[in-house]
Amino acid sequence: MRLILIRHGIAEDREAFAKTGEDDALRPLTRLGRRKMKLAARGLRRLYGKIDLLATSPFTRATQTAAIIFKAYDDQPAFVELPLLATALSPRELVAWLKHHDLDASTVALVGHEPSLCRLAGWLTGGHEKSIVRMKKGAVCAIDFAGGAGMGKGVLSGLYQPGDLRRIHPII
Repeated sequence: MRLILIRHGIAEDREAFAKTGEDDALRPLTRLGRRKMKLAARGLRRLYGKIDLLATSPFTRATQTAAIIFKAYDDQPAFVELPLLATALSPRELVAWLKHHDLDASTVALVGHEPSLCRLAGWLTGGHEKSIVRMKKGAVCAIDFAGGAGMGKGVLSGLYQPGDLRRIHPII
């Protein structure tokens, strides 16, 4: 199994958006965030040619990020909203969800939020919910497993900040 953790792209400023009275879950990507994420998604596709399942937090900024990635993959991956990715992600619940859906032989991309994604990476690779990587908005962290995902079973196989992804040229 390969698990690709993706932090959502650049979103509207949290404090400015709060003044609108809208729930933070509705905070969208900025125009610049969408543009940068489209370029990063091309680099992601160059690195990882196939994603079997793309799961996203239901928060607007994450679903918008996931939609950009989905389009970069020519609408090929299965696409689901996964409430587990919305806030304080429980690594054990996520692994149980993956096992329940028989995804052990798949490439699964998860679009979510910080600090949950970095803590998840720490738990999957080192067995502790401590951030072992730093992921800017739009960054990607790939973790490979010999079998199914589990605590301390993963190997960090790639960490790409958004600028790195944008510099990867597509196949011509």
